[in-house]
Amino acid sequence: MDERNEHIILCNGVQLPAKRGRRKSIPTISLNHCSESNKENNVEINLPDFVTSLNYLPDRIKDLLEIAGYIYAADRKTSRGNPKSVEYQSWSRLMHFHIPVRDLNFWQQENVKMSLQDSLVFMTGDKEYQFHFYQQAEHFPMSLFDKEEFQVVPENPTSIILFSGGLDSLSGTIERLTESKDDICLISHISQQPSTSLTQKNIVKRLQSDFPDRVKHFRFSCHLKGSHAVEETQRTRSFLFASIAYALSYAYKQGSFYFYENGVTSLNFPKRQDMINSRSSRTTHPRTLGLLKRFYYHFYLEEVEILHPYLWNTKTEVVEKISAKGFSNLIDSSTSCSSTFHNTSDYTHCGRCSQCIDRRFAMYSANTEDWDTKGIYEFDFTTDSINDQKTRIGIIDYIRLAAGFKRHSIDSFYMEYSEQLADLDDFIEGDDEIEKVSKIYNLCHSHGIQVELAIKKIIQKHFDISADIIPNSFVELLGKKEYLKMPVELFVNNICPEITNFVRTVFKKNKPINEDDFNDKLNGFFEKEGDNYAREYPMVRFALGFVKPDHSFDHYNLFIESKYLRDNTPPSKASEGISADLNKYPIDKFKLFIVYDPYGSISNDDIYRKEFENIGYCKILIVR
Repeated sequence: MDERNEHIILCNGVQLPAKRGRRKSIPTISLNHCSESNKENNVEINLPDFVTSLNYLPDRIKDLLEIAGYIYAADRKTSRGNPKSVEYQSWSRLMHFHIPVRDLNFWQQENVKMSLQDSLVFMTGDKEYQFHFYQQAEHFPMSLFDKEEFQVVPENPTSIILFSGGLDSLSGTIERLTESKDDICLISHISQQPSTSLTQKNIVKRLQSDFPDRVKHFRFSCHLKGSHAVEETQRTRSFLFASIAYALSYAYKQGSFYFYENGVTSLNFPKRQDMINSRSSRTTHPRTLGLLKRFYYHFYLEEVEILHPYLWNTKTEVVEKISAKGFSNLIDSSTSCSSTFHNTSDYTHCGRCSQCIDRRFAMYSANTEDWDTKGIYEFDFTTDSINDQKTRIGIIDYIRLAAGFKRHSIDSFYMEYSEQLADLDDFIEGDDEIEKVSKIYNLCHSHGIQVELAIKKIIQKHFDISADIIPNSFVELLGKKEYLKMPVELFVNNICPEITNFVRTVFKKNKPINEDDFNDKLNGFFEKEGDNYAREYPMVRFALGFVKPDHSFDHYNLFIESKYLRDNTPPSKASEGISADLNKYPIDKFKLFIVYDPYGSISNDDIYRKEFENIGYCKILIVR
């Protein structure tokens, strides 16, 4: 088993049984929220107001809320690793929980544990979740009125909505308020971000003013105490949200709750090959919601509907719904930012994360950009200089994916995303596979058209096409057309700085003995950084024989050859080797040549690179 990112989480005083043991290399994390000594408490988990107001929830549902809280806290406390890792599969973790519960018989059922584990693995992209449950100690605090006869049934039909304070949940709430007579129960999570909490409160107050006596707001507090989160992705927050909503739907006997998220975000097709695992969020993916529905069924063998009304809407269309209902004035009060680590108190949005980028494009496409005021963004790519590489890559990835959606025919779309479409087949409505694929294709194609419209609008509004192009501007980024490059090319561009830093550091004092020694050191770098890395594998069949690259990343069809120019070695020797390699590899496979030239044998790097890059599908990285 891979121990590189394995964690054991001991919850609320549980001691790991001696018979289980553990490998010393695996870190153990203790999470406590109601231990006998308050000093040991490092997690805040407060049951929502409705638990107190209704006075009764079954033990297994109280357990569910605490389990969800522990999972979320552990998610925040255990790092997925370096986001600059060459291969993002290294982000996946192995999470082993040991949790005390009230209703032990229920939680020890194998089908319950397996259903819980399956939901979390797909939702988070982690490798594994395991759960070991124990009987809660008698001293565990219980409600003084914890009796079933205290259940309360609401007088009016009630819609339970997960409310983050973002555009999608805001639009959905407005839609339910204006198109139904239901009372609305909004479920929010109170995190350690005061700005998000204030956003939720302010929007709710305005809705309560416009729709008197129809809006209730239940807030669930769950966060780390005494330490800051080390992991920002928050993939398990969706499980926390859904579990609170399920508890409330049970208490109110509604049998359903709403997840409002636009379909492009929910489906979240990977923007690059290296995002197929943990980097590509699946928190509201139809399969995630379907797996959660199956899990909640085990509680009382009753179906609970997890409604996803915006699955076939783009972000642009969600924004247009807000505008059409006459609530554009609430747009700049909503919070879409997914970055929890930016600490600029004057702004509610970083402007650099994927959600901020998506929001800005949607605003221009929906002609509501003037309601999305610049004052809420720490950075605005439409007008500010794009100086950091991470932001550039995020914008390029976003545009490339949308451009691909627009360019694809339904047949090429099916071929390109067949793996992702397979995850959806059993979890979306449609008479057959063709109908389902058509619905997904139409959604994505519309998104591509809308992003193209937004780009034209941004350029018309903010740039003078007759003037010189401003360095590092959005227009310059578009002009370079990096979004048209293949994912393998962008991947190579990303790893080259890492390779350069590694080679310079390792050989700062002592140069390689020979080319084999140079390759051995590179081998250590690639093995550490990449799960799908192989040295001299796979063998590539070409013509009637096989060739072996020095290194490869198999899921990219990327082959890497390295050359070491020792003292007094003429550059022509490396050139001959590169020429031979270009001839022996298939022309449609990308090649990266790492040329280590510590003695400056190559007189002109640009000419040397162009000599090969102009004739072959390759990149020449010269390091010295």
